[in-house]
Amino acid sequence: MFFIAGRCYAQEIVITPTSYPVAGGSETFSGRLFYTMPPEIDTCMKVIPVIINGNYYIDSLVITGSCVKYTGDKLLILSRGTFNFEIYWRGRLDVKKTIEVGPRPAPVISSIIALPNFGCEGETVTYMADVPAAHDKALYQWQINGANAGVNSAAYTGILKSGDKLKLKVTNFDLCTTSADSMTVTVPVLKPSALHTVTVSASENPLCGAHPVTYTASSSRSSPGMVYQWQLNGQDAGDNKSTYTLNNPHDGDRVSCTIGDLSNCVLPVSSPLLIVSVSEVPTVKFAGNLTTNYGGQLQLQPVINGNISKFMWTPAIGLSDATIANPMASPPVSTKYKLTVFNNDGCTAEADILVKVTIMVPNTFTPNGDGVNDTWKIPQLIYYPDCKLKVYNRTGGLVFQSAGYAKSWDGTSNGHPLPAGAYYYVIEVDKTIVSGYITIIR
Repeated sequence: MFFIAGRCYAQEIVITPTSYPVAGGSETFSGRLFYTMPPEIDTCMKVIPVIINGNYYIDSLVITGSCVKYTGDKLLILSRGTFNFEIYWRGRLDVKKTIEVGPRPAPVISSIIALPNFGCEGETVTYMADVPAAHDKALYQWQINGANAGVNSAAYTGILKSGDKLKLKVTNFDLCTTSADSMTVTVPVLKPSALHTVTVSASENPLCGAHPVTYTASSSRSSPGMVYQWQLNGQDAGDNKSTYTLNNPHDGDRVSCTIGDLSNCVLPVSSPLLIVSVSEVPTVKFAGNLTTNYGGQLQLQPVINGNISKFMWTPAIGLSDATIANPMASPPVSTKYKLTVFNNDGCTAEADILVKVTIMVPNTFTPNGDGVNDTWKIPQLIYYPDCKLKVYNRTGGLVFQSAGYAKSWDGTSNGHPLPAGAYYYVIEVDKTIVSGYITIIR
């Protein structure tokens, strides 16, 4: 196959030879042959040897009527006119062909149309020209109101105004001739466009850990045919609606939405980018509950992970400081403390710890009227208004009982002093039973 790559016109020459005997054998082949030419060999009125498929030798190739050059497997036509070539095999003419080389046809612009058909001010539109005879090296020059615009292409994309004159000139260049055609279209009267702004809000941002989050887009203008186009990291996402749910957010994701209604000349406007922030969720836990005696104190030592900016203990009763990580605790009664921690993004974690306070019950008192230790004082019970206390004698008889312990027992039963000795008591505090012996000494 020869390619004629003339500057005036380009043609392809297909050579279909007769059967050639294979050197030294009887094999034959036919059909289209591809000829490999020596590079840059002048062939003006000369006889040139040709190699077939790199193996088979043709006696000669005779070219007349035009001056040509071989460049690889191409014939470069250097002038216009009639091109004749002959291939000889073993002294016999095998192929003869004639090609007329002439100028390129002149381009003709058949139409220029807007894609899509538009009618709103400020709308970006593409005008497409149909030029069937344009050469692949043709020059396209667009103009708007006489000023050059656009790029060297059959399409022009931009924003035009009512009455603008859009002109296209197409030129075919070669050494033989230069031909051109032009066409002008006038932009029709456009409707005024409605200005608006678009915003996007998140159901949560920053996020405390990666979990689904919903974004809502809104426009400052209401229009019945609004079209929504969401984007995630520059790629289209979501559906044509005002909300978009991101199921697997990552820190640094970029979310935006473009809203418009071209049918009502509300031009598409994009929202500012909303940057997704995913914060690490802090953790807090305790090794276990603690026990202390009444009046004693101990330090609370939670195990915390995360960049914590705030600590909050509740209740604050009995704590040295309810806003630090490790306060000293001296609660008067058994208390369940809750610690809530906050990081810089407002993400929280919480955990509970029970500090159990042992009920301290005196085992003797001396109700002898001397004003010293005359009653059975149990100071902690004032913090347990719902406690129940019962005292029994050695035979199991109930000698004293109290719901709550607002007044200390004075060692009497029904107004009569009880004899000295040991008595068995049972105290019920917060569903816990404390029991033992109290001795009256007189």
